[in-house]
Amino acid sequence: MRKIDLKKTSGLGLSYEKDCFNFEKVTYTKNKVMTIEEMREQILNSELRSPEIFYTKYANLDSEGVFKHKKIKINLLCIPSNVAGIEYVKTKATECSTHNKIVEIISGGGLILIQDTSFSKEENTVILVKVKATEKIIIPAKHSYCLVNNRATPLIALEFLASKAKNKLTLDEMRGMAYYVIRKNAKQEIVRNPLYKIVNTKKKVDWNKFYKKCNITPKTPFSRQILRKYEKFNWLLSPAKDSDCVLSF
Repeated sequence: MRKIDLKKTSGLGLSYEKDCFNFEKVTYTKNKVMTIEEMREQILNSELRSPEIFYTKYANLDSEGVFKHKKIKINLLCIPSNVAGIEYVKTKATECSTHNKIVEIISGGGLILIQDTSFSKEENTVILVKVKATEKIIIPAKHSYCLVNNRATPLIALEFLASKAKNKLTLDEMRGMAYYVIRKNAKQEIVRNPLYKIVNTKKKVDWNKFYKKCNITPKTPFSRQILRKYEKFNWLLSPAKDSDCVLSF
């Protein structure tokens, strides 16, 4: 695979080559490889033994301490191109109960699923939309999300949240999100998780409406925006109940 320069889309000294990241003046505190054993409770076929790796997360990226000083937490996610049986590889359902956050795609593309975690298990609303490089997806507090790589290249994303915010893995008891994304007869299909009784699905979201409401410039890396216009992102940095930008799909 050719070297992928991620500086333009991330605003950080990052590149990706031969399944490895190069960090230039960028540090992280730890990395976590999510294996099939850790994903087993949320995949369509829990009897599978491969692929061994679903995705890798690098936690708390920083550049000379500037983001820590601003009380911003950045995580880097890399989902390779692969399938588990017939299901495209994905991240585990994750949510933050207290703060909103942003997921920014910096290379590749795929699908994102977002669903309310304060749901009745009998009924739920799910956002299921395509994503591509430079797009910024707002994840409201108390919403789980999952990234799915249904393309032939790695899906690489940054996750931004307040340093006090805590991510947690969710929905094991529901075997993951309301849908599985599979490849069948060389075509993509969306398969319903049978544990969810009623699912209302939205497949189109006007992200520009949220960009305007939340002071986001679509094509500029969010890492640069939040350093330059820190005071405009109270909706991200403060607890959701105290923020001045109400997010609702």
